[in-house]
Amino acid sequence: MPACDELSEVSVPEDDATQAPASDTKGLAWREASVGTLSFWDKDGEWLKTIYLGQMPSYRKLNLVSRLEKEFAAVHQERPDLRVVLASDGAPTQWEELRSLADRVLGDKPRTELLDFFHGAARLGSAAKAIWGTSEDATVVGEHWKVILREKARGAMLVLKALDYQRSVAPPTVAKEITKSMNYLARQKKEGRLEYAAAKRDKLPIGTGVTEAAAKTLVTVRMKRSGARYSDHGGQTILTLRAALLSGRFAAFSEELESSYTLPVAA
Repeated sequence: MPACDELSEVSVPEDDATQAPASDTKGLAWREASVGTLSFWDKDGEWLKTIYLGQMPSYRKLNLVSRLEKEFAAVHQERPDLRVVLASDGAPTQWEELRSLADRVLGDKPRTELLDFFHGAARLGSAAKAIWGTSEDATVVGEHWKVILREKARGAMLVLKALDYQRSVAPPTVAKEITKSMNYLARQKKEGRLEYAAAKRDKLPIGTGVTEAAAKTLVTVRMKRSGARYSDHGGQTILTLRAALLSGRFAAFSEELESSYTLPVAA
């Protein structure tokens, strides 16, 4: 029953007047809220449960990482036999924090790292579009590359070779776009995060759809509304309540909250 740790982020307005807006934001200050998930699958690859976490902005998402680590450590202490999969997009900071978190909890125990397949597939689609534009060839070849990446034991190497050939015969402007996709995929391959065929064989999840959905459910749908702005405290309150509800913990959370704000009243 593999566990999957993931990080993702979406943009959230916030009202910290000390946060200087970027020069192109026309006076609108905003920072990024983050979500993390700890998910469980059975031996047949069927999803079982997800623990959701939402966090208002913090440097390198360290507040979120700290909370995710506590959840992960509690699960690992109870079930050290579970296989661990770390999954995220290609953001270096997120991978650095996930690896650091896993090292602290697991020590030198093995873990699997996977780039979200759909982020990798999107790079292949971008390369195909750079070569063939919006033609049917771009769609067909792009999808073919995605199948190779996902299904073949050496899929990453095969698609990189195909891209390298196309780059060698492409005009400079197109070659530049192909190189961007190649560099992205080559970095992930070097880290061992493109072993999708092996992951599918072991019935592991290869996408971060649970986390992407968490970002939408926790933050986007509720908080990204026209004119909405939040203090750190107000925004965190919303995220905490929604995460507790989605994680199936709302009753326990309510009891704990009630006990924290209850005092005996003298007769």
